[in-house]
Amino acid sequence: MYWLKYMMTLLLVLAVMRAVKPVLRKWLGLKNEKWNFFRDSYVNQSHRNVDKWLRRVNGMTIMTLAVTVIYSKEMFFIYWTGFITLLSADYVVRVFFEWKQSDYPKEALLTLMEMVVMLAAVFIGYHYWYV
Repeated sequence: MYWLKYMMTLLLVLAVMRAVKPVLRKWLGLKNEKWNFFRDSYVNQSHRNVDKWLRRVNGMTIMTLAVTVIYSKEMFFIYWTGFITLLSADYVVRVFFEWKQSDYPKEALLTLMEMVVMLAAVFIGYHYWYV
């Protein structure tokens, strides 16, 4: 039953992001892009390098936090705090490069909306299952 709730929440988040993006694109006057699951969404080479470095640090941090949660259940709140911080950092880097170095700086607003939806999903999921 746990996995069913998890999958339904995940599908709901994806549906909200999929529904809101076209509306925001039209409102901001941006052209529609083809949806590609494995797209390269890097603005330039420095964005690629920073993102690669950040993902490595995020991976090591998440693994370290997961191990601490396994050994000490009281650290669960720290795991969620770290996860939210790392998720936000990933999106903030993407927003920064889209805003400052992209040909279409309004794309940063779409990424910011995506970050808000993801963080809301994490908060709702946490309160739904653990509080």
